Amino acid sequence: MGKFGQVSNIEIRYTITMKPRQKKTVYYDGACTMCTAFATKIEKSTKSDQFILKDITEGNLPEGITEAQAQKEIYVDQGDGRVTKNIDGVISIVSNYGFLGKITAGVLKIPGIHFLAKLGYRFVAKYRHVFFGKR
Repeated sequence: MGKFGQVSNIEIRYTITMKPRQKKTVYYDGACTMCTAFATKIEKSTKSDQFILKDITEGNLPEGITEAQAQKEIYVDQGDGRVTKNIDGVISIVSNYGFLGKITAGVLKIPGIHFLAKLGYRFVAKYRHVFFGKR
C-alpha cells in the first residue's frame, strides 16, 4: 500500500472525432483579370481542395447578396454559416496557406493595418478593371 492508498488498474478508453473541414466558397469576378489570376492561383495550389471557386459573372452569387454587391468586393462563404468580404475575405483565404499565410493574416488583422488594408482593397476593387483590364 502506497502513501495515498491502494491503486487499482483503471482502463480509460476514449475516441476523438474530428469534423471534416468545411470548404470555403470564394465568389470572384471572372471578368477581372486580377481576380481570375487570384482564383487560378488558388485552384493550382496545394490547398485547392479547401476551396470552391465560383465566378459571379456566371450567375453564382452568395445567398442574400445581389450582383451589384458582389461586383464591389470578394465574398467568401466560410462553410459554417459565416460570410466574409473585402479584406476579411482575402484574410480568410490567405490564412489557409501555412505559416507565412497565418503571419500575413495576423498582420492584416492588426487594427491600424486592417483599416488601411480595407481602404486599399476598396480602392483596388473599385478600379480593378482600369488597372488590370477585363477578360
